[in-house]
Amino acid sequence: MNWERAKTFLLVAFLLLDLFLWAEWRASRREAAVIEMSGEAELLRSKFAQLGLTVPEGKGPPPALRYFSLEKERPAPAASGDGPAVRRFAYDPETGELVLRWAPPVKTQALAGAEWLRAYLPGAGELRPADGGGWIEFVEGYPLFEARLDPEEGPGGVVGLRGRFWIVGEGGDPRPLIPPAVAVYALADRGLIPPGSRIEAVLPGYRRVQPTGGESFLVPVWRVVTGAGALDVNGFLGTPIPDGPPRPEDRGSVERTDEG
Repeated sequence: MNWERAKTFLLVAFLLLDLFLWAEWRASRREAAVIEMSGEAELLRSKFAQLGLTVPEGKGPPPALRYFSLEKERPAPAASGDGPAVRRFAYDPETGELVLRWAPPVKTQALAGAEWLRAYLPGAGELRPADGGGWIEFVEGYPLFEARLDPEEGPGGVVGLRGRFWIVGEGGDPRPLIPPAVAVYALADRGLIPPGSRIEAVLPGYRRVQPTGGESFLVPVWRVVTGAGALDVNGFLGTPIPDGPPRPEDRGSVERTDEG
């Protein structure tokens, strides 16, 4: 009998058996995770029914987002031969507040896709049109909910922009967010969403957070939109963000100018 050949055959057989057992173990782990998630989802549906909450069904797994630091630099707008001359540029990197004024005025339709506008906002992320006009800053495809820039109307057209944007720095490793239903329950369990409320949307995005005595940074959140407004939940920890989204009347710590 050829023992060398027999030993080789046995080694291959045991290797195949190990691979088969490993695959079975992975499959059983996935099945257990699905069962566990299904059980949690069923429990949450039961709690929502008790509270009279209507929650939209999630589509697919939660996205993977990450923390981001914020830059502290005060950029200067670049010169642009295609755009109007900058008359005033005031930017606070901590609050993100911007006042940008130019001359001569331009027509509103001329702002759509204007390349020179990007030169006037150094360091800003992707800007997408917002409902009702203006732009919202996006970070890696997700909205930074507080970052919005609106056109300033004046005699003869648009004379500048006013609002908030941040210069995003380094980011951590991507991590999956908690399920959106868990974010809704975190609010309902604390009485922040009244019983019987209709949840209109649960949206992933970012919020700027500043711990007491610490540096501000961007936190992934779930934004829960109801008929009464919007509330944000930390997308990793499941805790409500303590301060609400900034109101339009809160914009204004950067002194306004009335240059014509």
